[in-house]
Amino acid sequence: MKLELNSRQIQILKSVCDTLIPSISQKDKHETFWELKASDLEIHEKLREVLALQSQKDQEEFKMLLKTFELPLIGLLLSGKWNQFDKLNFEAREKWLQNLSSSTIPAFRKGFQALKKLTCFLFYTDTSVKDPNPNWKHIGYPGPLSSPPDKPKSFYPLVFNDEANLSCDVVIVGSGAGGGVVAKELTEAGKDVIVIDKGSYFNEADFNHKETEMISQLYEKSGALTNKQGSMSIFAGSCLGGGTVVNWAGTIRTPDYILDEWAKEHQASCFLSNEFKKSLDQAEKNIFTNTDQVAVNPQNSKLKNGSEKLGHLYKPIPQNVVIDKNEDQRLVGYSCFGDQHGFKQSTLNTHLEDARKNGCRFLVNTEIENVIIKNGKATGVYGWQTHSDGQKTRVSVFAKKVVIAAGAIHTPAILMRSGLQHKHIGKNLHLHPVMGVCGIYEEEINGWWGGMMTITNDQFTNLDGNYGFKIETPPAHTGLIGSSLPWQSATQHKEMVLQAKHMANFIILARDKFGGKITLDKENNPVIDYKLSNYDLNHLLIGIKEGVKIHLAAGAQKAHFLHNQLPAIETSDLNKLDEIVDSLSWKENQYNLFSAHQMGSCRIGGNKKLHPLSPEGETYEVKDLFVMDASAFPKCSGVNPMLTIEALAHYLSQGLK
Repeated sequence: MKLELNSRQIQILKSVCDTLIPSISQKDKHETFWELKASDLEIHEKLREVLALQSQKDQEEFKMLLKTFELPLIGLLLSGKWNQFDKLNFEAREKWLQNLSSSTIPAFRKGFQALKKLTCFLFYTDTSVKDPNPNWKHIGYPGPLSSPPDKPKSFYPLVFNDEANLSCDVVIVGSGAGGGVVAKELTEAGKDVIVIDKGSYFNEADFNHKETEMISQLYEKSGALTNKQGSMSIFAGSCLGGGTVVNWAGTIRTPDYILDEWAKEHQASCFLSNEFKKSLDQAEKNIFTNTDQVAVNPQNSKLKNGSEKLGHLYKPIPQNVVIDKNEDQRLVGYSCFGDQHGFKQSTLNTHLEDARKNGCRFLVNTEIENVIIKNGKATGVYGWQTHSDGQKTRVSVFAKKVVIAAGAIHTPAILMRSGLQHKHIGKNLHLHPVMGVCGIYEEEINGWWGGMMTITNDQFTNLDGNYGFKIETPPAHTGLIGSSLPWQSATQHKEMVLQAKHMANFIILARDKFGGKITLDKENNPVIDYKLSNYDLNHLLIGIKEGVKIHLAAGAQKAHFLHNQLPAIETSDLNKLDEIVDSLSWKENQYNLFSAHQMGSCRIGGNKKLHPLSPEGETYEVKDLFVMDASAFPKCSGVNPMLTIEALAHYLSQGLK
């Protein structure tokens, strides 16, 4: 399925893609890399496939953006030439895009970022036209290191061709770190449980480790999810097992000062109880948390060495990865695309597997529309199961208890669609906003291999009370690199991509003090409305300065932070680093912003006016309706939230036994 465009719109889109990534004549050992343009890989057509999965509003906005490329007046304003975009020569088209990216009009910057990110991501990852992707050999990226094993599936989700009505003791919507744990706990207690997920079921045999295909299948909106403003790329898992299938394996215990804050500021003493501590302990045990199985790869070593030289506090990050010493450690770096080898102890491999053995039933490709409510009590859910041919079947599940664990984006959307009126449902959304800093080193780094994030710099976590930032590392494959690197010109972007093998990448992850909200669009789908506050931006700017210093202390030749103007910082520039950062404009879509953590949009607390959920996880409005995922956090966790979600789900599920 592709976004429907007329022939003129397709031609414009193709021309834009070929301006972002054109054929360039350059006689060196990478000559064929320089010659390759976006349309050689049919990127404009691939882009239409991704756009077809976006909301109606997003599609309409994109078509309006394409319309501006047909207006000669816009051409005059942005390129100095009175003409339509595709009728101009390359230099004028490139100038048009350069001015679009730096425009004072927010919608223009938003449009440019959408086009740049999608085009560059697809160009450096897609293998549907040429396999392997012809760019990889020039970048030095090997692609997948292994083929998927021929492993039979152990789950047999229910499929219905006609309207279906089911019943059980407890129905759970969502199967990630929250829903998976609840399913295990309740089936072990003898409950009849049904787990529903809107994503599909994949196992090791399906994980081919090709970035485009895996992100398209395993991530929300095929990896193209953003906030309403288009300024933040948001990564969220959407498959059986949820985010635990694709996350970066960091298994960090909730800091005591966070639990203390939650308990005292939100009248939720449960977070300081011995029972919650036991749930944290059990959560660690269930996923085999350790610090001695995954080696520290070169990228994480740079973070460790630079932090050490600067006298910063750094720590190993516990992992939920179990790997034999004889296994190839490089393979761990691909488990953000699903884990072929079963190293990562996701809920799919642990909690859901235990629940399956205890008789749990599963529905996948089934999106819940509403909770069924009668006389102030939840009695079930209903939604639609989508089949491979696009046909949909209505499914209703009646239950004594309903648990919503669909994540901080979809959980409040389900509650709002179901008629709940609490004014804080959807509010207080925290995203742990992230900025990136990359260092260019003489030696090879190969940031796509090995432990994804094994070291954390915690020097600045309490910069202002309980607020600050962590410095960690991402698994940087070619799509993430290509889409994240700022585009100042076609030549500059290709030159930087060629350095990917020598890049070490750090992320600055802030504990955001001020949140956003989830609303519903006219189709009743969730919209992420999140504007970065000046307070949190300030912490991130301090973070990128520190990230630059760590890179240079670790031996980087130069460091970049991902602002559209892409300043290059060398050691000789450190005395004016503050001036360089502070002199830049930091408006939305002038820099790259990311999130992989969504929390707090349906928070637990003792004050009914301020909290939709009781400390037991039950909604104050509707009896027998519970929320057990990251949306229940009173505030954001300040650390990678998987273990906190699993501990909270374990703790709350005891009340349903």
